[in-house]
Amino acid sequence: MSTIRVLIVERCIQSTIDISNYLSDSNIELDFAYHGISTLEPIIKNEYDILILDACITKLDALSLSKKLRQQLFSSMPIIVLSKQTELAFKVQCFEAGVDDVIAKPCAPQELYYRILAMAKRGPLRGIGQQKIADLSVDYNAATTTRGTRKIKLHQMQMKIIKVLAQHYPNTVSREVLEQEIWSGALPESSPLRTHIYRLRQNLKNQLDRDIISTVYAKGYKIA
Repeated sequence: MSTIRVLIVERCIQSTIDISNYLSDSNIELDFAYHGISTLEPIIKNEYDILILDACITKLDALSLSKKLRQQLFSSMPIIVLSKQTELAFKVQCFEAGVDDVIAKPCAPQELYYRILAMAKRGPLRGIGQQKIADLSVDYNAATTTRGTRKIKLHQMQMKIIKVLAQHYPNTVSREVLEQEIWSGALPESSPLRTHIYRLRQNLKNQLDRDIISTVYAKGYKIA
């Protein structure tokens, strides 16, 4: 069996030590984070097979983090939540947020090991990262846009632009908002946004026979 990469977000250092000790001789490779915000960077940079969240993590709670991963980052990675709360209402909240499994704490490392194996065998969720807008289908994980039977591959910057416009659809997105969301506040000295949008529009128009991005005078851009 190939190595399973797991990111564990756990507040309790002793719990991370216990889990690490038990899984150290297995085919599971572990990374650790200790609150919700610190989880985002490794998830974006690395490819994990499974995410395990302590329900009580701070700075970005487990449910909010799960929603962000599913609805904004379009992550299909299985998510397991460890929680002392076992009430049905809490489990329902977890599942509605995009969580795949809820395990009661304290959790025996052996049980966690076999839950990880089961999730890894099942693999990523299907349908996450796909969005339908009018007659267009956008697949963020495959970085493709499809209209009818025509599908085109878009490079990373073009997908970022499409993603922001799609999340705000059918509203207009200002240039300032686009720049902030695409470059996360670290704007280049000379913003190339206009050039990127022009190339994206030409690419879409040439391949899909339609200009799907329109310019709204003095306001910004939108998906037409």
